[in-house]
Amino acid sequence: AHGSDATLAYHGGSRSSFSLNLSGSGFVGGTATEPTENPVTNDEADGSVAVVQGNEQEQVGPDCTVNFCENDLASGFLQKYKINVPEGQNAANCEGCSITMELIFEGEAWLSIAFSEDGKMIGSEAVIGIPGSIPQKYMLGGYDVSVIQLMPEEQQTLTDASITATNGQTIMKFTKLMSEPGEIEIVYGENRFLWAHGNDATLAHHGNNRAAFSLDLAAAGAAVAEEEVTDPTDPSVEVEEDSVNVPDAIQDPSGGQDCTVNFCENDLASGFLQKYKINVPEGQNAANCE
Repeated sequence: AHGSDATLAYHGGSRSSFSLNLSGSGFVGGTATEPTENPVTNDEADGSVAVVQGNEQEQVGPDCTVNFCENDLASGFLQKYKINVPEGQNAANCEGCSITMELIFEGEAWLSIAFSEDGKMIGSEAVIGIPGSIPQKYMLGGYDVSVIQLMPEEQQTLTDASITATNGQTIMKFTKLMSEPGEIEIVYGENRFLWAHGNDATLAHHGNNRAAFSLDLAAAGAAVAEEEVTDPTDPSVEVEEDSVNVPDAIQDPSGGQDCTVNFCENDLASGFLQKYKINVPEGQNAANCE
């Protein structure tokens, strides 16, 4: 963002978001948004937000605090979600906010959605629904069902939790507080989630029916699938030796310049240039750097 002069004030339409891969020297999957001449506010009835000032985050597109937003997790597997904001609060700086989720699966099977800090299964916390029972919260201690641990009774705080499997379709619903003591927080911003489902209603190893993804709850955008993390202890993954090659320097994948040696550049907008360089300490490499 930039202003119209040297006085710090609201940026108006002089702003944009973008994605930048520091292992290259250019935009990757840019998410720049077009400036809005007359931005709408939370008070408008169409359920979309373009600009929210103060402590609230800027959002373009559907307002997931007003209507349910959707993500296609996989073929035949849909996630719907809505942020519930208590009166007098705002989603970006909220006490008592909760999220309502609905998973719709074309098939009859157990379903799971997990909350993660690193995109990996082990150490994550999940809501698992098994047809014929009530969805509950679990700790994921490993890949075997024997180490999927039910959280203590005092942590079973889900409300309106249900799972039904009828006519070849399974639907799981629940509402969860976004911030709970001693648990991974769900933020009004970017989060890491994992989904999984079984082949039937008996809880067992998911096989390949799983994935990690990132979801920005403030942006109402599509989920971004994360690259699979190969773990030799996961029985659904076949590990090939010498399959990972970590570069010593950050290099433009298209064959351009090395951004650890020279400054790389991005044209953010007409007349607005960004230059950047990665500084790597001696004896380190940029891909695995302290």
